Amino acid sequence: MTETRPLGPQLLEIWTSYVAYAISFMTIGIIWINHHTVMHQISHVDRTFLTLSVLFLMVIAFIPFPTRLLALYIRSDGAEAAALAYGITLTLTAILFNAIWRYAAWGGRHRRLLRARELAVRSAGVTYECFCRKARVVWLKAATFS
Repeated sequence: MTETRPLGPQLLEIWTSYVAYAISFMTIGIIWINHHTVMHQISHVDRTFLTLSVLFLMVIAFIPFPTRLLALYIRSDGAEAAALAYGITLTLTAILFNAIWRYAAWGGRHRRLLRARELAVRSAGVTYECFCRKARVVWLKAATFS
């Protein structure tokens, strides 16, 4: 952006930044909704659960960076590397989300963290399906940009 050129055309030139913002915002919003759903099923937490949650938050906070890389390099030679960085970030997000759920459902040292009602309906198939669905979404998004 320069002060010597009109602002309107300069804003139109950076349209990919707007798209990247929208993608980043929607992705983080969906993750927040899913995280909220999981937290509603938790009766108590322990240090390991909190550590997994902090690692998950770290990856979530990182999402805008690879999204910005996509915005900057989507129309250049760096598009493949940017899409790979985005895909890896969202894959780590899915892995950590799954780790949080598995730890809460099965727990370390045989201590489950779920409420009694959720323990009654929990099954390995549900967790596996959730992980596979998230992994497919991550790789589909990455493939779209490569």
